[in-house]
Amino acid sequence: MRKDVAEVFLDTLNMVLSEALEAMLGPRVRDEVYHVLGRKGISLRDVPARFDDVVEILSETFGVLGAKVIVFKAIAELHREYSQPTDFSFVGTLRDKLLILYEGVVSNHIWPRHGEDADSFFDREWRIRDDGSPDNSTIQAGWAGLYRYKKGVGSNRSDTW
Repeated sequence: MRKDVAEVFLDTLNMVLSEALEAMLGPRVRDEVYHVLGRKGISLRDVPARFDDVVEILSETFGVLGAKVIVFKAIAELHREYSQPTDFSFVGTLRDKLLILYEGVVSNHIWPRHGEDADSFFDREWRIRDDGSPDNSTIQAGWAGLYRYKKGVGSNRSDTW
């Protein structure tokens, strides 16, 4: 069964936070942050649902400014993942930016770039090449995967037409 847009958003939030921690502080510090979160009762799966608590723990660990930089990087990457503009300034509430993005993603059914539905169902499922082998390409550009079905467009192969 396919995940809904809200679940995918939360998974993506978890992914970009993990990537931000690793990119800024390294994999060992990222693992230690998740260990600290675990000691505070926040499992890896609970990170998106308890994001306010995660930010508070990051603030205790890295200071308010350090936590803000980490969260800013994660939210900026989340905007890029959903192809949304990242033109917000460093000042202001990042929580509001996250909530606005969440509402926009859920209401408009936007899928992330890395997501399983980044290209449509018709582009990904059951594609067969001309030689009969499965086409396992991972085209990430919307309708681009339908190009092979456009081959006959404009050429009248059938004499009955």
